[in-house]
Amino acid sequence: MEKPTLRVGSVSRMSPEDHARLREQVEAHGCVHLIQTGEQDSPVDTLRALSVHFGDPVFHNLSDEYGIHPIRYIPGYPEYANANVEELGLHTDGSFEKTPPAFMLIHCEAASGEGGDSTLASGDRLYNHLKAAHPDYLAALSAPGAFTIWRDDRMAERSVFTQMGKRIRLAYRSGYDVRIDIREDAVEAFHHVRDWLLQPENFVRFKLQPGETLIFDNMRMLHGRTAFSRDSNRSLYGLWCNGVSGDGNAVSCGIDPGRLAA
Repeated sequence: MEKPTLRVGSVSRMSPEDHARLREQVEAHGCVHLIQTGEQDSPVDTLRALSVHFGDPVFHNLSDEYGIHPIRYIPGYPEYANANVEELGLHTDGSFEKTPPAFMLIHCEAASGEGGDSTLASGDRLYNHLKAAHPDYLAALSAPGAFTIWRDDRMAERSVFTQMGKRIRLAYRSGYDVRIDIREDAVEAFHHVRDWLLQPENFVRFKLQPGETLIFDNMRMLHGRTAFSRDSNRSLYGLWCNGVSGDGNAVSCGIDPGRLAA
C-alpha cells in the first residue's frame, strides 16, 4: 500500500499550500506521514494545530482537556493497549465506543531503539479484495451485528463494513485488550480478514521519529505496532477527532466505493 509523506518546516509555519496538500493526501490515500524539517512545535501544539482539518476532539479515558492522550508504557493500566508494550495487531480505534473516532493523529516525542514500529494497512484494499475474491465474506461482515465488542463498561455491536451515506465505515479489532464475540455466520470471514492482515504485502511497517506525525482516517485505515521493551523511552501522543467541524470543512472519512470503482 502507499504511505504518502509530506515535509514541512514546522506545523506552526505551514503555508496554505501545505495545509491543502495535507488534506489532499488524506482524502486520496486515507493517511499522511508528516515530517517537520525545521523547528519543531510541542506535541500538544502540533496535534491541536493539525486537528483543524479533522473535526473536534473525541475524549479518551486517558486524555487531557484537549483530548490528547499518552501512548507509552504506563504501569497500572493493563486493559489499555496504549499504555502497554505488547504487539498490537492491525485494527481501527474505538470500535467499542458508541461513535468511533473518524480520524486519528499520532505524534512522536521519542522513538524506541528496538521495536515499537508502526504498521498501517488500507481498508480500501481490504474491501476490494473481499469484493473481488470473497463476496460472501463481504456480505457476512457487512451484516448488522457481525461482531460485538467490549472494553471496560463499553460495548457495541458492529458490522465490519457499515454503509453511511455514499461511504463505508470500517471497524475491526482483535487482541488482548478487548473481548469480542463474532456472530457464527461471520467467524470464517473475520478470520480471513485476520489472516489477510498478517500478510507482509498487505501492510507497511515503519518507525515514527521524534517530531513526526501520522494522520489517518480511522474509518478507512487500520493501524498497529510491534512490541517494545518496558525500559524503552518510546513516547507518543494521540488525538481522536470526530470528523465534524463547525465550518463544515472537515476532511471526508470512510471508504469511497465510487473512488475505488473509478
